[in-house]
Amino acid sequence: VPRTHEGVIRLANRKSWEWRKRSGRGGGKEYAFSSLPKQTRDYLLRKAAQELAKAKTAEEKKSPVPAVTPSRADNLSGLQREVMHARLLVLDYIDELTLQTGSANRSVGLFIEMLESGALPDEMVETLRTANARSGKKRLAHRATIYRWMKLRGSDPMALAPRYKPKQAPPDWLPMLMRLYQRPQKPSVSRCVREWSEVYPDTPPPPLRTAQRHIRELPVEVREWGRMGRNALRAVQPFVRRTTDGLWPMDVVTVDGHLFKAYVRHPLTGRRFRPEVTTYLDVATRRAVGFSAWIAESQFAIWGALSDMVLDSECGVPAIHYSDNGAYRGERHRAVLARIGTTMMFSEAYRAQARGVIERFNSSVWVPLAKRFPTYVGKDMDKEAVKKALRLADETGEGLMSWDDFVRACRRELDAYNAMPHASLGGKSPDEAWAEAVDEGWRPTLLEGDELHDLLPSEERKVNRGEVRLPWGRYFSDDLALHHGKTVRVAFHPTDGRRVWVSDADGRLIAVAERDANARPYVHDSMLAHSRAQREQARIGRLEKKMDAVLEEGAPVITALPAVDVDPELHAQTVAAMTDEADGVASISDDPRREYAYFARLGERIALGEPVSDEERRRYQVYWNSPERQSAEEIFESFGLAVEDFA
Repeated sequence: VPRTHEGVIRLANRKSWEWRKRSGRGGGKEYAFSSLPKQTRDYLLRKAAQELAKAKTAEEKKSPVPAVTPSRADNLSGLQREVMHARLLVLDYIDELTLQTGSANRSVGLFIEMLESGALPDEMVETLRTANARSGKKRLAHRATIYRWMKLRGSDPMALAPRYKPKQAPPDWLPMLMRLYQRPQKPSVSRCVREWSEVYPDTPPPPLRTAQRHIRELPVEVREWGRMGRNALRAVQPFVRRTTDGLWPMDVVTVDGHLFKAYVRHPLTGRRFRPEVTTYLDVATRRAVGFSAWIAESQFAIWGALSDMVLDSECGVPAIHYSDNGAYRGERHRAVLARIGTTMMFSEAYRAQARGVIERFNSSVWVPLAKRFPTYVGKDMDKEAVKKALRLADETGEGLMSWDDFVRACRRELDAYNAMPHASLGGKSPDEAWAEAVDEGWRPTLLEGDELHDLLPSEERKVNRGEVRLPWGRYFSDDLALHHGKTVRVAFHPTDGRRVWVSDADGRLIAVAERDANARPYVHDSMLAHSRAQREQARIGRLEKKMDAVLEEGAPVITALPAVDVDPELHAQTVAAMTDEADGVASISDDPRREYAYFARLGERIALGEPVSDEERRRYQVYWNSPERQSAEEIFESFGLAVEDFA
């Protein structure tokens, strides 16, 4: 159109635009929207639509449109609500055009004209597609359809939702089919249809595909009722998510025993077995606070883990003890918790989900650790590989970890777990969460004057000059001096060999004896280091002279001996046959230090090519590949002993 007032009037007269007299002050003409050029109409409509959209958004912010009544809208499906909202938006857009055109009929015609000419905004075109609720339609809008929507909106906006056929009632044969299907044997639908004639001979069976479809459409809880037990069915039922808000460390501890999924060496018999590990976990920080390993789930295993927790100055006594209904309901265990002031709380029977914290711990700590053992026997392990590993373990002991090494591996795994970030703690590790609570002022409740020694496993032993002896070490205390030669009870922790608790025949505690508490070095470190250096230098000189002599004689130098399998029976005969070369009376097997020194000197003779009998060489090979040699070597290294000291 022309840019001047006079030019517009001339164009209107030339094109015979439809007009009417302008009402109001000033007079003049106003021209019909339909008489304007198409580009002009498109421009004015887009501008008006943009201004109306801005005005509507500002109005909604000031006074939001009330939502549809939930009680009625809840009966609609998501697609029904989506179509209803789209139709309301289309009608709302036409209402805004009516404010410009002054007539609803003109607004509908203008809306369809804009749609067909491509002047309708893209967002409104997509809304109109959704409002039609039909695919494959060539025309997106008809006058009759829009008028019908207007009529429905006037009576009830909910009527704009498309009608869908209600779901048909379940067929009469479905309850009969469910009686065949809901069995713990978990038969398939096809099997139930095949068995139909045997159970209901007078009723024809339903089609297989139809039966499968109806059962598939049932809720999971209804479908699996009778096929799953109470505990398994809870995996698909609603649950309660427990939070730890407001809990301090040691407010609630949870405990569980776990049968380790790998074989290790039995601490007493040396045969393979699967130990029981018991772990206490602090619920607030997820920190592992107590641990024990024992030959089976028993009171000893529970008390070992409990004492490991309550005797630790960092942990102390818990307020609530949360466990299952197994061995933790025993009278002695309940009496112990009452004795230290801890309240017991039990999970519901057949509801392991209630103890999800400790169950997840077992699966994320103990199972991965067991998988690193050659004797792992989990369900995911190859059966053939299991048989081969167990056969080797039984025949040669290969792959069987010793008891002490197993306990150390468990301790390392717990330390790694406590230092690992947890998603449930917001990325903090249990150690960090524990330290944070300590910084905020939390302090443990320590056990005073009661070390629970009477709850630990014990053995009867005789006191010998302040010492009591167990298979894995000697324990000494000055308080045992007055009990020389008497029989006492020695209580020990299954996984901590640092100390033992010695009681008299009446159960009264006599002393807490420390391992090797009476062991002292022969000389001070400074003198000992100087003497060792001189001795080694002299030894090197002697060996060099002997080596030169061997080379001159042309004798071969033996650098190493191949390892041989240890025959326990042959080793026992060898040790029993050896006598002390110095006095020819006492057997050196009574003193592991003298035994080690004897074979160490014998090995030097073999290495230097000195004459050695076949029997001596054979005995040397048996001993040098035995566990006794390894233990004696650790003693020599720990106490700085020398072979020459036992010549």
